[in-house]
Amino acid sequence: MTRTANDRFEWLRAAAATGAVHTVRASFADRLGHWRGKRIPAEHFVEHPGHTIGFCDGMLVCDVRCDVIEDTPYTNYGTGYPDFDVRFDLARLRPVGWIDGEAYVFGDPIDHDGQPSPVSPRHVLQHVLGRLNAQRIKARVGFEFGGRFMHDPFRPALIPAGGLQPGDEIGALTRLGRGLQASEIPIMSIAGGREAGAFRLGLGVDEPMTSAEAVVVAKGAAKEIARQSGVTASFMTNQRGATQLSLLEATIELETAKPTNLNAEAIRSRLVEVRPLLQPSANAFKIGVPAVPDVDVNGSRIHIGRLTASSEADPFTVTAAVLAAISVALGSDGIAASTSPTDTLGAAATHLSGIAWPTDWLGAAFVANSIPLLLREDILHRSNVTDWEIERYWSTA
Repeated sequence: MTRTANDRFEWLRAAAATGAVHTVRASFADRLGHWRGKRIPAEHFVEHPGHTIGFCDGMLVCDVRCDVIEDTPYTNYGTGYPDFDVRFDLARLRPVGWIDGEAYVFGDPIDHDGQPSPVSPRHVLQHVLGRLNAQRIKARVGFEFGGRFMHDPFRPALIPAGGLQPGDEIGALTRLGRGLQASEIPIMSIAGGREAGAFRLGLGVDEPMTSAEAVVVAKGAAKEIARQSGVTASFMTNQRGATQLSLLEATIELETAKPTNLNAEAIRSRLVEVRPLLQPSANAFKIGVPAVPDVDVNGSRIHIGRLTASSEADPFTVTAAVLAAISVALGSDGIAASTSPTDTLGAAATHLSGIAWPTDWLGAAFVANSIPLLLREDILHRSNVTDWEIERYWSTA
């Protein structure tokens, strides 16, 4: 299938006319990388390809349980949570390869003034890529990430302890791999992990927007296919009984305008500063500070590996934050490193709000709306972890 927006649209028109596609998933990604949207009849989409679709703007600042809070300045009870519109990119039309008769398309949230929403992770990544382009830096990104099939929070499913043996076949993994291929997702590897229920997906290196979108779709596909098998696909970093973490690992390929010496430790120091965006939950924060990445410089070409975030992190935000951190580390902005707290998510989030370069690169609105949500996660976590040992022993010890 060709890649132009016109060709994609003509494919959909023909498929809708024959009944091969009856539904279009009009989609966007929220701040945690969840696949959001509405299913609409394909005939309606074909008749109105330039139309936008409205969604409650609270979906851009909700937490993992879809709760919204008063503290986000972008939208709150005072603003009334009005709708934003999503304008769809017809070049992003693709078949839903694991369900017959459906296609999907991603779009950009448009704010009330008709401009791209400053708190949309997809827009933030577009902004970062625009700045890199102005600096004559080209970037490509690939991802590997882990998940786990579970009956419930205590019982892994489908994949046995010790991982898959030669000749083993798990129907859910087979359907997932074939479904992603049919959806034109650049799936490079799919395999069971070493622990019961664990699996890992590898996506090829591609243009950053395409790669981030592919992670969103792959996670959504895994969850849907798991439900078809009567289980759940979870992408939580730490799970009960697991000794292996589920991580989102990025590989970055850069081409710069001139040869450069890139300091791996400088990249790590920047990643630590934006750690709450890479590990946006109390659960994910347990994985520890980002490791020193692997950096291989060959003239104007740079290969960077071992860039880790939590599996539940939004890939658009992770890509934007990592690329911005690398650019700052290249010395283009000349910003001195700071010492970031590493003990709690709340402390790190508060520290993030006082650092200039993330606000400069990712946008003041994006950072300002991320901080209250991160602080809330930390408060909820601490309110449910009590001083049990003090309460138990205080009257007798």
